[in-house]
Amino acid sequence: MQQKAPVITKEEIAAGVFLVGVKSPQITMHAQPGQFLHVRVGQGPEPLLRRPLSIFQVDRKRGVLSLLFRVAGKGTNLLSRRRLGEDLDLVGPLGQGFDVPSGTRTALIVAGGLGVAPLFFLAQDLVRRGISIHFLMGARCQDQLLCRDQLQALSSHLQVSTDDGSDGFPGLVTQLLEEFLRRENLDSGSTLICSAGPEAMLAKVASLACQFGIPGQISMERNMACGLGACLGCVVLCRSRERVQTYRRVCVDGPVFRLEEVVFGE
Repeated sequence: MQQKAPVITKEEIAAGVFLVGVKSPQITMHAQPGQFLHVRVGQGPEPLLRRPLSIFQVDRKRGVLSLLFRVAGKGTNLLSRRRLGEDLDLVGPLGQGFDVPSGTRTALIVAGGLGVAPLFFLAQDLVRRGISIHFLMGARCQDQLLCRDQLQALSSHLQVSTDDGSDGFPGLVTQLLEEFLRRENLDSGSTLICSAGPEAMLAKVASLACQFGIPGQISMERNMACGLGACLGCVVLCRSRERVQTYRRVCVDGPVFRLEEVVFGE
């Protein structure tokens, strides 16, 4: 669906990182964790293409959703300058979200940097469903650990890592994940790994999940043009259950894929 939704909150939560809240009861009613919105960032004809943004948080009672993004170019810079009360032109919710199997009792959520954007909504939903979550969040430094207070309020099982050792575990979040998996005796039949972040990080998460025999799902990111599957501009190389390689579209087949489905490094 396409809707115009007023901006009701806007906060720069870290240098160049913004959390924007919009009022859209219809979209919040249908949104599922892992889905995204295609956002027209300007008010004129430029830039022409919309920007795909993960749905960060949903409050169905109030009909409010939040978008988390980093200013990375002209489009997101325009979006960061939108004022309270202005309407955002939104298309969505789009894509395939996280599909948590019945019988899941524990979710291990791994976020790298801005990868927290599609994972907070998932964590919200899992807590509501009574599923225990362990949230591992990594960043380059302490200042880049995004939405930490919100995550701590959501779950007491939050662990952080920083590349420079300024906070939490000193090293990569995948190193923290490996240490966690070696220490904990997780039941692979009732545990699910969910992750989002840089592609190199996701490749390592997939490798560790395979090593420890735990199923998982990841949220992939690609630049998009149409956001509806027509232009084929956002494909990712995948393998089928029969091990046949094929390209799949992040906008409609994803953005969430099974860990073993994505082919990394080819």
